[in-house]
Amino acid sequence: EDPYHQQAVAKLELYNAENEQGDKILRFAELCPAVNWASELKREKSFLFNIESRSEATNGGQDLIKIVVNNLQSGEGKSLNQLKASGKLRRVELRYRRVGSPLWNSAMTRDPQTGIETVIDFSDPDLLEDNFGYISVNWSIIILSDGIYELEIRSVCAPIEGASSDFNFNIAPDRVIGVIDRVPPLMFGKPQPKVGELYPDQAVSFEFVESLLCGNGARYTIEVTIKGSTISFDHGIVKNNLVTNCQGRVISFQFDYTTIFSYEEIAGRAMNITINGVEDINGNVVENSISHDTLVFA
Repeated sequence: EDPYHQQAVAKLELYNAENEQGDKILRFAELCPAVNWASELKREKSFLFNIESRSEATNGGQDLIKIVVNNLQSGEGKSLNQLKASGKLRRVELRYRRVGSPLWNSAMTRDPQTGIETVIDFSDPDLLEDNFGYISVNWSIIILSDGIYELEIRSVCAPIEGASSDFNFNIAPDRVIGVIDRVPPLMFGKPQPKVGELYPDQAVSFEFVESLLCGNGARYTIEVTIKGSTISFDHGIVKNNLVTNCQGRVISFQFDYTTIFSYEEIAGRAMNITINGVEDINGNVVENSISHDTLVFA
């Protein structure tokens, strides 16, 4: 063996922790625990809270949306409560913001008896996590105005010295976008034409402040009665002798004059127009009838 070509070998022991047996080990930085959407929010990636939802979910003066999430560490036998007790996990929060806004807000829940609000934390020991890692909580939206909102779930962990801040957070891969709309459609101004004579082939229009449910799913009805005459018109009731159009925010109609045997019977007579069942695209229906009776047949 050539002594000039011998290689020096040095043994270097690397470790940064010890296990329970006292063995020196290398422990790598772990990502913050992952929590994902569950139930309907996972399937739809959206939500809708309207007047009907309000009647179903209101409890003690609250407007509530049920939020269900899944702890992805549950399969390893680790509950969020245990991870929090270990000191690694600080909280798992639900955050929201209005679409178009850069500012995130902490979602709150409210005690129905005391009215006290607290920030939602899915790792809170008071919340029940089932054997499959599912946790549910009621998000109180009573202080929020109607609009389109974006939701995210974010796990927050204790910082790891020397590690990237990416290890301090874990955000669910999908954000949920939903609508809060607790107001039925409102009229925008007066029906057109407002007053005066209505001429043949002239349309009567009702404009609203938001988009309406039109097409095959529309359930609105229109009824026109002629004062001093037995002749009547309707849409969606019995005769269906009105030519109607629903588009965007406007419902309009014209008379089908081919169904009138003698136009002279209605000429110069006043009419009363009643619309019922107007619905917006979020399922909110106008409760009361909309009436208009200032027009006269030319």
